[in-house]
Formats: sequence, structure tokens, C-alpha cells
Amino acid sequence: MLQWLRNRIELWRDYPLHDGYVAGGRYRIEHCIGMGSYGITYKAKDLETNKVYLLKQHKPSKGKLGAKLLKKEAKHLNLIQHANIPRCIHTWEEKGRSFLVMDFIEGSNVEQLLGDGQSSFSELEALAVIKRIAALIVEVHRAGLIHMDVRIPNVLLQEERVYLIDFGLSRQYSEQGEKAACQENARHTSPLLGHEHSHEGDDFKQRMRRIHPSSDWYALGHFLLFLLYSTYEADEDQEERCWTEELDMHPDTMALVHMLLKASDAFDDMAYMIQIEQSITAIKSSL
Repeated sequence: MLQWLRNRIELWRDYPLHDGYVAGGRYRIEHCIGMGSYGITYKAKDLETNKVYLLKQHKPSKGKLGAKLLKKEAKHLNLIQHANIPRCIHTWEEKGRSFLVMDFIEGSNVEQLLGDGQSSFSELEALAVIKRIAALIVEVHRAGLIHMDVRIPNVLLQEERVYLIDFGLSRQYSEQGEKAACQENARHTSPLLGHEHSHEGDDFKQRMRRIHPSSDWYALGHFLLFLLYSTYEADEDQEERCWTEELDMHPDTMALVHMLLKASDAFDDMAYMIQIEQSITAIKSSL
């Protein structure tokens, strides 16, 4: 009963600001877009310029931690200058809430496209999307950052353009951190590689949250599998199998997925880009 009451109080504290609310004296909320683990996002109009922006506030229930993460996200966005990554426009605190204003990007995220059942990606189309995301990952790494959350809800598609959003979990990466990471002897195994693992869910989270550039490439491997599965039609009478058995793909694409899911420290960013380009070239030549 006590836990139920606590949950109710938390929900009440995190209730989104109402439509029409003017934050910071100039950003009028049009509607709430969604709520994540630490933040609430809105579509808002700047009353001074009439431009539309994405307004993000930290969830009050997360207290100082939520505010800290929002400030860190703003700091990291300021380190990257790329047309396909939102810019940080403005940050401030108001009535105990921290706010961040960034570019509003029209388009659907990949999770929405796959979830509506109307969108699917051929192998070549999937690789074309992955190539664009990979180029953005390289830009993030060049800025000394790791995105840490390259998932289908955090990639927007706008016709031929691809945008990488939500840097709420991003981390800065130092040479000292790289040296320490490369000296790790722990062996990481992806649950999608088909090997038995008693803690597959924990292993997946561990790989995704590893503070090393390889975590972004590992996440991209899972992203690619999501796209490839968009054309897969399961047989109701057949038991679930490993992706290597269920999906029919070019050997170069198979090698790419294995490379991404392995995400070895021995590979640098360019090695992944070369393998992606090689897969695309091989498929085009086979058509």
C-alpha cells in the first residue's frame, strides 16, 4: 500500500505542464510529446521568433539527478555541430525545474515506423539507413562523446535524411578511459549471437551501458537486426530460432552484423564504416 501511494505521488509530481503554459517567459507549450526515464518533452513555440522548438524538462521526481542529466545533455549537444543532430538553443531553471530547448525535428522515429506495421526495409534499404547512422556515430565520437543509447526510438527518418536524437545518457570519453577499457579482459557475448547465456538481459544492458565507443557500434548491430526483421514473416508452427537461421541475407551483411555485435576494442570507427560500405557494394553488384 505504501509503495502504491509513493508511485501515485511520483506520477502526480511528474504530470506534464499544460498546453499553453509559457516556460521561461517565451516558450509556449503546444503539447506534450512524451515522457522518458528522466525527462518530459514538449513541442513549443518561441513567442519572440515564432519558431517551433523541442522543450525538455527534467522530471521533478528525479530531483537533483534529473536536473544534472539535463544539464549534461545540453553540455554534450554544445560539443557537436552537425545538421543531423539537434542543437542546444537555451537552458535555464524555473520554479525548481530545469529546462532545455533544442531543435525540433519533424519526422517519425524508427520505432514508430516499424510499430505501425506499414513500414519495412529491404536489406539494401536497411544498410543505407545504418550507413547514415554510422556517420553520425563517428561525428559523436570525434567530439569525445559516446551516445550510449543508439536505439530505434532515438533515430528519426525524414525522407532520405537520418537524425540522431536524445543525448540524455551520453557520456564523455577520455584517452585514459579508452586505455582502461582496452585492458579489460572480460569477455562480452551478445544474446543475439546464438550462444547460451544465463544472464542474457544483464549482458545486453552491460554492453549497451559500457562507457566505450564500442557500445554504440554494438547497439547499431541490434538496430540493423530490427530493420532486417521488418520483412521477416514468421511461421506460426515453427519454433523461434537464432537470427542467423531466420534471416536470409548477403554474406557480407552477415559478417557486418557479427562484427557489430562483437564490437571488439580492436576495431576503430573507420573499420565499421568500411565494412558497411563493403556490404552495400556487394549487394548492389549482386542485383
